[in-house]
Amino acid sequence: MKKILYLSLLFAFAFSFSSCSDSPESAAKRYVEYMAEGKFEKLMDNGAKPDHMTNDEFKEMKRKMKDLIEAHKDEIKERIKDYKIDKIEVVPNDEGEKVTYLDNDKTEARVYLKVTFKNGKIEEDRVRLVKQDGKWKFEDSGFSFAFR
Repeated sequence: MKKILYLSLLFAFAFSFSSCSDSPESAAKRYVEYMAEGKFEKLMDNGAKPDHMTNDEFKEMKRKMKDLIEAHKDEIKERIKDYKIDKIEVVPNDEGEKVTYLDNDKTEARVYLKVTFKNGKIEEDRVRLVKQDGKWKFEDSGFSFAFR
């Protein structure tokens, strides 16, 4: 269980994931889809190096994460099997904004999502993104259904 928690924290705080999208909304939706489908390697393969890491540190972190996923792939598959997505909606936050830009250049954003799963469960949370090299990349999220 500690390894699953460790893996969750690595995904949430230490790693950025690339998206092939033009908008923060579609990048946030893609992140949730990858989580629900268990496509963690795809997320890592598109990862952006955090500014505080050297290239070698980043490569080592990716290797460790791949090892953890491989070691726990059956447990992770079991955890996500009940989280097939029915619908993902971009929803307003308490201030009525669906996307909050965190800087004047609009290169950092927070997107608010409501995810309805086929099992009837609903989760609402935010996904934080940063635009690097012209692409929106995942930075942080409160979604953790794959690690419960």
